[in-house]
Amino acid sequence: MKIVFPVSKKFYYDASKRIFDNKKSVIYFTHDNFFNKYKIRGEVLETKKFYQYHEFNKIKVSYKLRKKYILDKKYQKYQKYFTKVFDRTAYVKKSDGFKRLLFLKQYLYFNNYLTKNKITHVFFSATPHMGWSIPFFYACKKNKIKTIISHLTDIPSFCLLRESWENNKFIKIKNCEIKYYEKIIKNNLLNTSLWTKKIRDRFVKGNYLTDHIKFWKFFFHKVLFCNNSEIIDSCFFYDGNISKFQKLTYFLKFYFHTLILNINYFKHSNKTDFKKEYVYFALHYQPERTTIPESFFYGDQLEAIKRLRSAIPKNITIIVKEHPVQLLMWHPRPSQIKYRSLSFYKKIKQLKNVQLSKISENSEKLIANSKLVATMTGSSGWEGLKKNKKVIVFGYPWYSRHPNCYIFKQLDKKKVLSILNNSPSIMKNYNFLKQMKKYFFQSWVADHVTKSTEYKNLVINASNVFKTIFK
Repeated sequence: MKIVFPVSKKFYYDASKRIFDNKKSVIYFTHDNFFNKYKIRGEVLETKKFYQYHEFNKIKVSYKLRKKYILDKKYQKYQKYFTKVFDRTAYVKKSDGFKRLLFLKQYLYFNNYLTKNKITHVFFSATPHMGWSIPFFYACKKNKIKTIISHLTDIPSFCLLRESWENNKFIKIKNCEIKYYEKIIKNNLLNTSLWTKKIRDRFVKGNYLTDHIKFWKFFFHKVLFCNNSEIIDSCFFYDGNISKFQKLTYFLKFYFHTLILNINYFKHSNKTDFKKEYVYFALHYQPERTTIPESFFYGDQLEAIKRLRSAIPKNITIIVKEHPVQLLMWHPRPSQIKYRSLSFYKKIKQLKNVQLSKISENSEKLIANSKLVATMTGSSGWEGLKKNKKVIVFGYPWYSRHPNCYIFKQLDKKKVLSILNNSPSIMKNYNFLKQMKKYFFQSWVADHVTKSTEYKNLVINASNVFKTIFK
């Protein structure tokens, strides 16, 4: 047995050290420079090189070979995932032809690597979503190599294991003890997550000036005190040796683009009339794995809203709300401007009986007063289920097995009408989480606290889980 295993988090490395032996050899990989930081022993696969074009120039691809893959529908699907996520890792614009060729070269590279090294299992600490990991995943599937993906849920530190994000089949967990399980799930059912609450509060309180000041302090610090090699961000991964000027230009574009987005959103949004019947659609922050590749339509949320609009009665309004982080100036995430055009909100507003809610409007109230909640794969779906709402999703989130959750691809207009008119299932969320317990294990989310007794117990627990997976 030979396993490729991630070390982007110390937690996974510490858990892995307890399970690999002479019968199970391991190759560690990560997209960050953790090999020296963690003093990793053994064979390593430093993925930084996969963002450098020259690494793949020696791979020659004939027209005949390209034509062969053009006819492969599965290949085309993963290639499209790759072209969609590419923009989050590059400032310099590349043609679609360049992206397609790079995908093919990376796929051929990984196909050869997996075969040559006789890999049997590949573990991903999250859904593949950072450029090279898409062709890597596809190469695994083509070679019938078992893939295991760790998928974080909306319950703090709770993860699922799955072989793919393209269905809601989860791997049963054995040898896993979750302490205080009842207490944790009851707390989650009664309360909004601290992270969600923190983001919402920022907009309710309106600390916009602070964000602007922080951005300009950050920008001038980079201008005056940082050399080019110190300006590091995932949005430059595929750019090679671009100049400091180009990098700073990207941050400036982000600032003014986001500023105009805020103005446009304010212009096109309205206060919600809670007396009207409406479906609530919560937009995702982009770019992120929860839309690309985890959702349908390759993360195109405008397309999802259009499909939803055509599926529900015309007299029912769709209320759309932007993800608050999409409009924040701090922390700057330049690549997000490629996923919200300046006309995005106008296009939503132009759809018949579709409205944008004010960003400061209470999301919990929007969910509570809706007939139904719709989301690509987001946490607003789980928040809706907790409030006994029916939910339509455009993907397979961790809660997609809930009896009140419906997957859009499996619906027609008649079924959607039935969902709107009939009462939700009486199954309690508490019972749903008890049923899901066999799929949960606990992961350590924060890497900065690794010496506590709780951390050590979770490492032992995770290693016991991995022992049953890798056997």
